Amino acid sequence: MLGFNNISFAQGESSGDNTKKQLTLEKDLLEEDTDEPDDTEQNVQIKQSPAYTVLGRKLTEHEREVYSDASPGQIKDQLLYKEYKLVIVRAILALGERESINQALETIPNSQSQKTFTELVEYLSGLKEKYGSVSNGLQAEVVERNTDEKLALQNAAQNAYKEVFGIKLEDEDLNKLVTYFRSNEIASYSEMINSLKNSMTPEDKKNILIKALNEVGRIDLVKNEKFITKILSQDFTYKNLMELFKPLKNSVQKTAPVKKHK
Repeated sequence: MLGFNNISFAQGESSGDNTKKQLTLEKDLLEEDTDEPDDTEQNVQIKQSPAYTVLGRKLTEHEREVYSDASPGQIKDQLLYKEYKLVIVRAILALGERESINQALETIPNSQSQKTFTELVEYLSGLKEKYGSVSNGLQAEVVERNTDEKLALQNAAQNAYKEVFGIKLEDEDLNKLVTYFRSNEIASYSEMINSLKNSMTPEDKKNILIKALNEVGRIDLVKNEKFITKILSQDFTYKNLMELFKPLKNSVQKTAPVKKHK
């Protein structure tokens, strides 16, 4: 079990400080354009606008003619109800919880007390911090009406370990991890992630990298020293790597040989 031999989860503690560079890949390593758009001044203005606050998007050209000077309250009254399910999806995606979309759409009431985009992000983020995922939180608090703190901590710990190391823990090891988190007063999901990342040894990081490359069908890249050195010099989790390597997986699918049928 990765990172568990010496129960050394808190190397550097879970302060949230991240001195290493954000996980990125240069184009010549991926042979794909993985650059994300810069957070330009225009994008910042959009995210601070009443429309983005309420809907999670900017107004369309037609809407600007009517609502360009509208307050958040007016936009909420006039537009939110028309696309509330889309706003829920945008909030889920903003949290990187794509796998929770269906659960959210089925669970969050669509007719009463509709939340704005920013309110949804805050609410769903709170569920993720407590339960380890939005879907777990909605299932526990909305569907089952179960606010068992012990169960919430177990779910969060299991998800955190899987996100960082790509492995699901057996019950005995999960109990050890929960005990560790409790003894170190680590209760939120982000704190768990930071603590587990700080516990990684160089061997752990290499094993996680190999596991991710194998998963996307590019184990051949282990022989690329420049590539391996670049990745291992950065801060990452297994989930980060799987997101980063999507272009690699897609390139394998595109170039896969076509079988000829006789």
